[in-house]
Amino acid sequence: ELILIDFWNAVERGKQDELPPQVLHAWVDGEALAVVYTSHTQDKLILGFRRAWPPHYRDDDPATTGSGIYTEISEPLGKATVVQDQNGILWSGDLQATPPPLPQKLDGLPRK
Repeated sequence: ELILIDFWNAVERGKQDELPPQVLHAWVDGEALAVVYTSHTQDKLILGFRRAWPPHYRDDDPATTGSGIYTEISEPLGKATVVQDQNGILWSGDLQATPPPLPQKLDGLPRK
């Protein structure tokens, strides 16, 4: 998917930032991009973020390009609603009834 390529390109460019998020994994989850990462603003927590389309993903909507999603995970959670999954990952963004399932092969991620 193009959004996944755009996201990984943004991650690569973001490595030059002062304190970039550390992206552990990203994948297309149906009609959404799911990202698992750590952030200097949320010490010792593993975070997840999911951005869905539609209605969000449009070519002219900078919040839902890969670069826009990278920008979102680069910022503190603030007052975002979070849901913890069975692996201890705190998810925010466009969530369904439950956080997205993790892909079967994820190196370095905790699984309970």
